[in-house]
Amino acid sequence: MNRQQFDFEFGKKHGVNSFQLTDNLTVFRKPLEIWNEETDESIKFKNIDELLKYEIDGVTVWEIIEQK
Repeated sequence: MNRQQFDFEFGKKHGVNSFQLTDNLTVFRKPLEIWNEETDESIKFKNIDELLKYEIDGVTVWEIIEQK
Protein backbone atom coordinates (compact mmCIF):
# COMPACT_ATOMS: atom_id res chain seq x y z
CA MET A 1 0.00 0.00 0.00
CA ASN A 2 1.36 3.43 -0.83
CA ARG A 3 0.87 6.60 1.21
CA GLN A 4 -1.73 8.08 -1.14
CA GLN A 5 -3.86 4.93 -0.91
CA PHE A 6 -3.47 4.88 2.87
CA ASP A 7 -4.49 8.53 3.19
CA PHE A 8 -7.58 7.89 1.04
CA GLU A 9 -8.71 4.74 2.86
CA PHE A 10 -8.07 6.11 6.35
CA GLY A 11 -9.22 9.65 5.60
CA LYS A 12 -12.36 11.30 6.89
CA LYS A 13 -14.13 11.29 3.51
CA HIS A 14 -13.90 7.53 3.04
CA GLY A 15 -15.30 6.81 6.48
CA VAL A 16 -12.91 4.14 7.78
CA ASN A 17 -12.52 4.70 11.51
CA SER A 18 -10.11 1.88 12.38
CA PHE A 19 -7.99 -0.94 11.02
CA GLN A 20 -6.17 -3.96 12.41
CA LEU A 21 -2.43 -3.24 12.40
CA THR A 22 -1.38 -6.60 13.87
CA ASP A 23 -3.19 -9.47 15.53
CA ASN A 24 -3.58 -7.55 18.78
CA LEU A 25 -3.12 -3.89 17.73
CA THR A 26 -5.86 -1.71 16.31
CA VAL A 27 -5.38 1.82 14.94
CA PHE A 28 -8.25 4.25 15.47
CA ARG A 29 -8.68 7.51 13.55
CA LYS A 30 -10.61 9.44 16.19
CA PRO A 31 -8.98 9.73 18.59
CA LEU A 32 -5.79 8.90 16.69
CA GLU A 33 -4.38 6.01 18.69
CA ILE A 34 -3.05 2.47 18.70
CA TRP A 35 -4.93 0.19 21.08
CA ASN A 36 -3.52 -3.12 22.37
CA GLU A 37 -6.41 -5.50 22.97
CA GLU A 38 -4.29 -7.87 25.12
CA THR A 39 -3.24 -5.19 27.62
CA ASP A 40 -6.10 -2.71 27.03
CA GLU A 41 -3.49 0.05 26.74
CA SER A 42 -3.49 2.72 24.09
CA ILE A 43 -1.00 5.23 22.73
CA LYS A 44 -2.39 8.50 21.39
CA PHE A 45 -0.81 10.58 18.64
CA LYS A 46 -1.03 14.26 17.69
CA ASN A 47 -1.02 13.63 13.93
CA ILE A 48 -0.80 10.90 11.32
CA ASP A 49 2.91 11.44 10.66
CA GLU A 50 3.71 10.85 14.32
CA LEU A 51 1.67 7.64 14.20
CA LEU A 52 3.35 6.36 11.05
CA LYS A 53 6.84 6.95 12.49
CA TYR A 54 6.02 5.16 15.76
CA GLU A 55 8.10 1.99 16.21
CA ILE A 56 6.80 -1.37 17.38
CA ASP A 57 9.57 -3.90 18.02
CA GLY A 58 11.96 -1.85 15.86
CA VAL A 59 9.56 -1.56 12.90
CA THR A 60 7.61 1.61 12.14
CA VAL A 61 3.85 1.57 11.78
CA TRP A 62 4.31 2.68 8.18
CA GLU A 63 6.60 -0.30 7.45
CA ILE A 64 3.95 -2.64 8.85
CA ILE A 65 1.28 -1.00 6.67
CA GLU A 66 3.48 -1.18 3.56
CA GLN A 67 3.80 -4.94 4.01
CA LYS A 68 0.04 -5.45 3.92
